[in-house]
Amino acid sequence: IKMNKDIKKLNGISINFLKKSRFLTVSCVICIFFVSTMLILMFQLTRNSKKSYLQNMRETFGDCDIIASHEDYTKIDDNVLKKVLGIDGIDELNTGIFDYIDIKTDLKEKTSVNTYMIGTDNGRLNRARYKFYSRLRDNLMVINQKLADSKNLKVGDTVYCGEKEFTVSEIIYDDNFSFQNIFFTVVTKKAFSEIKKEDIGSSYILIKTKRSKKMSGIKNAIKNADKKLDITMIEDSKEYQSYVNVYSSFMNILAVIVVIISLLLAAVFRRFMQKYSRDMAVMRTMGASIRQVKTIFSLLGIYITGAGCLSGFVFSLLAGNILFNITAKEFDFVAEART
Repeated sequence: IKMNKDIKKLNGISINFLKKSRFLTVSCVICIFFVSTMLILMFQLTRNSKKSYLQNMRETFGDCDIIASHEDYTKIDDNVLKKVLGIDGIDELNTGIFDYIDIKTDLKEKTSVNTYMIGTDNGRLNRARYKFYSRLRDNLMVINQKLADSKNLKVGDTVYCGEKEFTVSEIIYDDNFSFQNIFFTVVTKKAFSEIKKEDIGSSYILIKTKRSKKMSGIKNAIKNADKKLDITMIEDSKEYQSYVNVYSSFMNILAVIVVIISLLLAAVFRRFMQKYSRDMAVMRTMGASIRQVKTIFSLLGIYITGAGCLSGFVFSLLAGNILFNITAKEFDFVAEART
C-alpha cells in the first residue's frame, strides 16, 4: 500500500512537470508522432507495394513461376517433358507451341492476316498466361481485341487457317501483345497440328512450383533434363529487377526522412533533459533517492512516447488506406520500372 502511495506521488510530480512545460511536452509528442507515423506508413507501403507488384507480375506472366524453352523455340523432346514432369517440387506443368500463322475471314479472301498463334494444352497456366478463360475445343479460336478491331470480328464469327474453319469463342485484351501491335490468336495443340499438317509437339513449358521447394534446385533439375533449355525464372526477370531498383530507391528516401526526424527527436529530448536537469538536482538535494528521480522522469518519457506513438498509430491507420488508394491510381511501381 505504501509503495502504491509513493508511486502515485511520483506520478503526480511527473504530471506537474508536463503541465509546467507544455511547449516542450507537445514538441516531444509531435516528434514521436511523426517518427511512429513514418515507420508504420513504411510498413504499410512495403505490404501494399508487394501485393501490387505480385499482382502486376501475375498479370504479365500468369500464375507460372518458371518458363522453359529452347532459344530458337524448336520442339522439346517428349522424353525431356517426361523428365521435367517427374521433378520433385513441380506442382503443375502446362505445354504449348507458337508460330506465325495466316488467317482469313473468308476462304475467297485474297489477302490474309499474319497472326501470332499459340497452340495450348488447355491447361490453367496457359489460360492465365495468355489471359483467356474459355475451354477451347479443336474448332474454336480465341483472338485479341487488336485483331477483332482490325477485321471487325466478334464472338461467333468464322475465320479460316488454310482450309480449317474456326469459330471465334472469345475476344481478349492483352496489354503486352496489343501494345506491340501484334495480332494474337489461341487454339488447341491438336488444331495447331492440323493447321501445320504435322505433329508439332511442344516448344515451351510453363511450370508452377511448390512453395516448399527452392526454385534454384528445380531450375538445376530442369537443366539436367535438357542443357539446351533456356529457363526464365519469374523472380529473375527484368521486370522484377527493375521493380527492385525502383522500390529500393524509394525506400532509401523514406529511410533518410526517418533518420532526419529521429535526429530532430534526439535534439528535442536533449533539450528536454537539459531543462529538467536542474529539477533533478533540486530533488536530490531535498532527499529524493536516485530511484525516485529515475521513476519520475521515466514516467515523463512513457507519457510523452505513449501519446506520440498512439496518435501516430491511429493517424497511420486512418490515413494509410486513403493515401495508398490515391497514390496507387497515380503511381505504379511496376509500370514506372518498365518505363
